[in-house]
Amino acid sequence: MHVNLLPAPFVLGRLIRKRIRQWGCAFGTLGVFALALNIHLVGKCLSGLREFQEIRAAVEPIRQLQADRIQQAKQSIAIKQKTNQLRATVSEDRTNSLLGIVANGVLSTEGSVQIQEMQVLVSAKATASTVPTRAGHGSTSSKDSSEAQNIATRNEYQMTLRGIATESESITTFMESLQKSNVFPRVELRSTQERTIAERSVQEFQMECLSYE
Repeated sequence: MHVNLLPAPFVLGRLIRKRIRQWGCAFGTLGVFALALNIHLVGKCLSGLREFQEIRAAVEPIRQLQADRIQQAKQSIAIKQKTNQLRATVSEDRTNSLLGIVANGVLSTEGSVQIQEMQVLVSAKATASTVPTRAGHGSTSSKDSSEAQNIATRNEYQMTLRGIATESESITTFMESLQKSNVFPRVELRSTQERTIAERSVQEFQMECLSYE
């Protein structure tokens, strides 16, 4: 028969210290395990970040190449539009030339402008230029020189356009395209009016352009 002769408070204290050591070891082990797990996860994150940076560095030249191709395609389209515009300008038929320039202007708005009516009025305009000439020796005029006038005529093309646009900015873009062609010394927007077509709000406009041959 075993009899514990130690005082009860001493036994209780020793039991408490034993339990504290046991729990301390258990929590310490858990802490070490958690720390090791965190270090492992951080290492994997850093490794994944390095791999992401490597992949990004490898893909960046491809992305840059694609961006360059897109830029070149845009430049090619702009050059093609300018070439078509120049071809239209040098056409023997002036009306066809104006029609080609208008068509290129519509293309510059990416289909946001539609021309419904185009009228071209041709009129001959006389221009006079003065050329100074020396007076004859037998002339009784007190002036040493006189002026001779040369009369020349040139055709004036007054073009009226009527159409619709999805927005006001498209009309502005269309006008800028006509002005950049250097064929129309004057491009004027005569009127705009908002209309509803197929339950969609559009801008109806009338424009006048002046050109000389």
